[in-house]
Amino acid sequence: MVLEVLHPPRRLVRALRWGWWGLLAWVALAWTVYLDGLVGELTVSWSAHAAVALAPYLLWQLRTRRWRAAALSGVGVALGLLPWAPQLGDPRAPAPEGPTLRFMVANTFYAPPRLEALTADLEGAAPDVLALVEPPATLPEHLAGTGRWRVLAAHVPGNKNNIALLVREGVPGLEVLTATAAVRAYTPSVPLEAELSWRGQRIHVIAAHPPAPTEPSQHTERLRMVPDLAASLRAPGVLLGDLNATRASPLCAHLMQSGLQRPQGDVPGTWPSIFGPLAVGIDHVLAKGDLSLGPARAVWLTRSDHRGVVVEVGLRPRP
Repeated sequence: MVLEVLHPPRRLVRALRWGWWGLLAWVALAWTVYLDGLVGELTVSWSAHAAVALAPYLLWQLRTRRWRAAALSGVGVALGLLPWAPQLGDPRAPAPEGPTLRFMVANTFYAPPRLEALTADLEGAAPDVLALVEPPATLPEHLAGTGRWRVLAAHVPGNKNNIALLVREGVPGLEVLTATAAVRAYTPSVPLEAELSWRGQRIHVIAAHPPAPTEPSQHTERLRMVPDLAASLRAPGVLLGDLNATRASPLCAHLMQSGLQRPQGDVPGTWPSIFGPLAVGIDHVLAKGDLSLGPARAVWLTRSDHRGVVVEVGLRPRP
């Protein structure tokens, strides 16, 4: 057994060496995110996973006294983990101490529709305010038809830019003042805005879906849209949506620096859903102003490649 570890087959050594170089290249490319690079946005979301994958290489190289390779692996582990270091200092809203509203963002994926199953998933989470991202075109109307939901605003062109904002009927003390789709000329992704009144306090809500950074034009839209959202959200307010950005992204860092706060606890992994808690967290519920946030909880959504996120939002006690 020891001989197999110290002297593995030559074919396995070649495969491991290619894998090792691939992981080192991955964590190196992740740092191009700080140059507003598209490749960096794609790789930095998984840089911590790459760092964890490099750790066994590092231990094996130390054990077999391959010092030069071990030094490179050590640098790779550091490069993979460092983009996530700012997350440790994120401003976090205090935990709720009184009544709360339950906010949920759910990327339900626009096809194929499974309306009854999705309705059961959503109602099982029991949100009071619900942002649907990429929903099947008929899902908002289907939920409204149950008599338990009210559609505040929707933009449903029948593709991945679908988005809808709903409230549960009969929530004590909750009143809808205004709701509208906020069209931006530079992107087909349409944020939805609403002004709510709850327990005598106005709460500004924005539901958004910045495009995924899979091509240069979408990346350019994201670079404009995320700062726009941060500036548009009034305090006290809640920003919820599939932001297509992890906490390692400078775009999320910009939101934190603009006065938004994240929930208590860790950011749950949401995409791809099959990875469960090992997925990357790109779906967020963030708050600005005198609001408190409970821990973010992940929710399974039938046939979606995302898990939903539910957060309890409360008002801070006034002096």
